[in-house]
Amino acid sequence: GVTGVQTCALPISAAHPAPPTLKPGDGILIASDLTFNGTVTKLNLHGNSLGPKDGIAIGRALSVNDALSDLDVGANNLTDKGALGIVRIERQRNKLTKLGLSGCGITLAGGEEIAEWISGSSAMMSLNLDQNSLGVLGGAALANALKINGALTVLSLGDSFIGDKGAVAIGEALEVNGALTSLSLHQNAPRCSSRAP
Repeated sequence: GVTGVQTCALPISAAHPAPPTLKPGDGILIASDLTFNGTVTKLNLHGNSLGPKDGIAIGRALSVNDALSDLDVGANNLTDKGALGIVRIERQRNKLTKLGLSGCGITLAGGEEIAEWISGSSAMMSLNLDQNSLGVLGGAALANALKINGALTVLSLGDSFIGDKGAVAIGEALEVNGALTSLSLHQNAPRCSSRAP
């Protein structure tokens, strides 16, 4: 793996994540460097303050970068807009084997589009969607994708509010999916607006 690559005066390393000081706009600078760097295969930007525009810029950089296969942008404020900026490009590119989108503020709408992408992806092997607000319908959409997808081996949906119905739908999908070997569904109570007495 590549280590110690210097881009935009920010160290990117396959062994060490970027420092937790990246702020909105820094992802745009990193994306600019990715368009010219054909050697970095793993990029960990987990746990920073990147925003939607950074996610979109990283997605655009992927469209011209054939090397990157492992990307973690989890625990950033990408929202649906930034996360889907990556997913929409990757849908055409089909080179990422591992994608971390945990805690990015992804909602049902984003989850449904991610599920649509997963249903047709032949490269993606590990997807982390922990700590998002996918909801029951997002869980059901991912279950439908699992019925079709034969490449994904690791799926993390912990604390994504898929509830019992979403978990049951995923369980039913596993009856026909022979690829998935690791599934995380921890802490998945449905999100409620109020509690009954």
